[in-house]
Amino acid sequence: MKILLISLILFVNIWANNLYFLPKESVAVKARLIKEIRLSRESIKISMYNFSYKKIAKLINLKQQHKDVLLATEPTYKPSV
Repeated sequence: MKILLISLILFVNIWANNLYFLPKESVAVKARLIKEIRLSRESIKISMYNFSYKKIAKLINLKQQHKDVLLATEPTYKPSV
């Protein structure tokens, strides 16, 4: 499983525009997510180990009515939103 996860991370990073490491860059992540979600035109695709940003979740819910939304988290994570 670890090999699969590491391979996936490396594979995704080939096409990733930005890569952030939390918690050190959490302020930058929040600001960037909000900006990109607001500017999205067709789809929103977010991959995070843990997703607990309520403001961003509300924004995604509003955008989800008109866009293709994909939020990928760690399989055992259960959001509280």
